[in-house]
Amino acid sequence: MTTIKRNAIRKWSTIGMAAMISLGTLAAVTPAHASSTSVPAVSTTVHPVTATPPVRAAAAAAKENGPAYIKSILALAKQGKVPKSSFVSGKTTIKEVHKVWGEPTLSGGGYETFNFGMGQGAYAVGISSKTGVIYDLRDFGQSIDPSMGIKSMTFTAVAAALGKPKEIKFIGNDKIYLYAAGSHQLKFVGPKSAPAGKTAHIDHINVYTPAANK
Repeated sequence: MTTIKRNAIRKWSTIGMAAMISLGTLAAVTPAHASSTSVPAVSTTVHPVTATPPVRAAAAAAKENGPAYIKSILALAKQGKVPKSSFVSGKTTIKEVHKVWGEPTLSGGGYETFNFGMGQGAYAVGISSKTGVIYDLRDFGQSIDPSMGIKSMTFTAVAAALGKPKEIKFIGNDKIYLYAAGSHQLKFVGPKSAPAGKTAHIDHINVYTPAANK
């Protein structure tokens, strides 16, 4: 083999090797998500109260106002429940609550309060001193978006959706609309008056079980 041929082979071998190295380097630095058909990762963060994925929670939030929403609250109350919680007034014990929600934010007067903050809602439970069973479930909703959830409702809207309440009470600065809900009572609680030009909105709801308060 002549010297010229040997030099030519070495030249083309060097070029081929450089091309292979270049392609390998390009593949190594190309991000895996560059493909237009790739699916972005979905967060698995869950709601501290309900263990509901945030995507589903956001979809549910779109329905958290209006007559249908108010009627759904009454339907849950007949089961002894409030929205976004599986606890049952008259059945669930405070020990079971602690297993899911942990220690309370505040406690006193036979009640424990759980505030999850930043739009996650706040709840309170009344506890039987004899049995440890909760007899009162209070849902304060969330205050980040007042157009949704508990705090979006007015007494006028509640009466329009559920009809005239069984009883209307006034305690201190509170007005309470009470509705029968099977063996439970559903209460809508809010200020009895509002500043001039403002409308009084519901502050919280109660699902109360008289038979369990002993």
